[in-house]
Amino acid sequence: MKGFFTFGLLLFTVLPAIAQEIETPNNKTADSLFVVQHEAYAHHSFETARELLKTALLNKRMARSYEPHYELGDAEFALENFEAAAKAYAKAIQLAENQVKTINGPKQGLERSLARIEYIKEEKERESQIDTALLKGLKKDVPYSNEAEELTQFPIYEGCEIGSYVDMKRCMNQALALFIVRNFKSNLANRVNLYGRLPIEVNFTVDPTGALTNVKAKSLNPQLEHEALLLISLVPQMKPGLVGDKTVSVNYLQRILFVIE
Repeated sequence: MKGFFTFGLLLFTVLPAIAQEIETPNNKTADSLFVVQHEAYAHHSFETARELLKTALLNKRMARSYEPHYELGDAEFALENFEAAAKAYAKAIQLAENQVKTINGPKQGLERSLARIEYIKEEKERESQIDTALLKGLKKDVPYSNEAEELTQFPIYEGCEIGSYVDMKRCMNQALALFIVRNFKSNLANRVNLYGRLPIEVNFTVDPTGALTNVKAKSLNPQLEHEALLLISLVPQMKPGLVGDKTVSVNYLQRILFVIE
């Protein structure tokens, strides 16, 4: 509650200055805008953060610093404007080369923005291929969903070998969620300046050998996605799913919700 009160007070204090200097904010106003957008982003007011940053960047001194471009990338990323995010991260990387020693954040942001653009492209292509196959009356060879009724054995996570189909599936859901939560960097959410509910969605395919492939992650911040992908790469190989006696590929979706106060 205190954080929201502070955020509201900052907006009340700074917004009148924005109205007066919207064309070219002076250094003091630009600095104030940068502080307020930081709070706006932390409390998931991403559109407000973006607009405040765009105004602050009209100031020449602010525009020469890598940080506002980096944080603009984060705001655009959270709004799923991935092309705009990639552009902002690229600018931050360009400026940061002469300002700081490490630029992992902007680099991860650019990497994840390009990945999310590719996800969208792949999804559209997949939907188009399925639609074409249906129109032609063809059977499209795609991985089974983890909800598919045809599965006679769900992919088995280490330690979940005993019980019914439903028991093994529930065990895998719980074990995988616990693995991610236990190994997730506890300070990462604070480092990316986000509070409240932080959903992370991980999608992957358990192939016929039990290996995890085609791993994808979605979240509000690229560093959260990067960490989720790293953790999934450490998950032990599973026993593959079965349809009858045949091993098959199975798509799996795991959702995790972190709450940071």
